[in-house]
Amino acid sequence: MYDSPQHHGPQQDAARPPLGVPLLPLAPGRRAVYAASAWYPRSLLLGAAMLAFGWFGLFNLALMGLAAILSARTRLRIDGGGVEVSLPGLGGLRRVVPYDTVLFASVRPEASGRGLGIIGGSRGWGYVSGREPVLALRLPDGREFLYSTRDAETAAALVNASLARARGDAGC
Repeated sequence: MYDSPQHHGPQQDAARPPLGVPLLPLAPGRRAVYAASAWYPRSLLLGAAMLAFGWFGLFNLALMGLAAILSARTRLRIDGGGVEVSLPGLGGLRRVVPYDTVLFASVRPEASGRGLGIIGGSRGWGYVSGREPVLALRLPDGREFLYSTRDAETAAALVNASLARARGDAGC
């Protein structure tokens, strides 16, 4: 289903992503979906350690440990509606980034190793492991959504193709 991602050529108008970001060439009317799931070992280990200390009467720490364990698995889905991150262990808690709130997508070779969390902060939000490439969505407020995935280039290429299509670029 996927055409191979290619880096975008010369910028022709403001609707196109910046130079150098991957772009998946989609034929008119063609749809594509990207789905990935990831485990964050650091969250599992930290959660297990906090849960263990909970046995010594630190109830709040035990609850935080349980939450860390349950949030150690994430899912990413990119489709026609936008980019969605969900936490299956926490009852499917999810957050969606609609395409109209994304300027463009790019790829980073790896992250700093710190998970930002689904709520996030002033720098941005998402989930990163530090060991895999990172899908980076630039948001209009200057923050970023980050998600570690083995095939971040394909994910970014699909987001950029969807953005180009939504913005009226007939070539995608």
